[in-house]
Amino acid sequence: MKEYWLTTFETEHGDFFEDYLTNRSKRFQSLLTDKQFWEDYGRAYKHARDTGKLIIRAKVIEGNKFTLYQIWESEKDRREFDSKVDENYFLDNFKYPFTRNESSITTKEKDELWNKIKNSKVILQAVREDHQEPGMFVGDPMKNDPVIKV
Repeated sequence: MKEYWLTTFETEHGDFFEDYLTNRSKRFQSLLTDKQFWEDYGRAYKHARDTGKLIIRAKVIEGNKFTLYQIWESEKDRREFDSKVDENYFLDNFKYPFTRNESSITTKEKDELWNKIKNSKVILQAVREDHQEPGMFVGDPMKNDPVIKV
């Protein structure tokens, strides 16, 4: 059975993240300002997205909780991404409590999570073509990424 790699990053801080999806000052780039980190991160993210190694990247708000879900083709693909980004900068400087998790997931688990994500308050920042659906908006309107309607 096919296995995928899931990474999650969750944070909550009062009602701070409630308007994360529409408030630029709440975005991580506003909270962490090292330009080189974000340039490296952007290159690694775009490479993973454009080569199909990153299947889904979704920012979900549930009440006051922010969760970043990333579903990767494999753990190896995630490790390749990690090798290009100074994750310690992010983890050492993020000022709110957070939880990070990584795990292998089956196709069934991936599909169930994808259905949950699609039915959430969400920005679908990246969705590989084989997971896109008609009428779906992909992209982050507050980023330089184009927003496309499938």
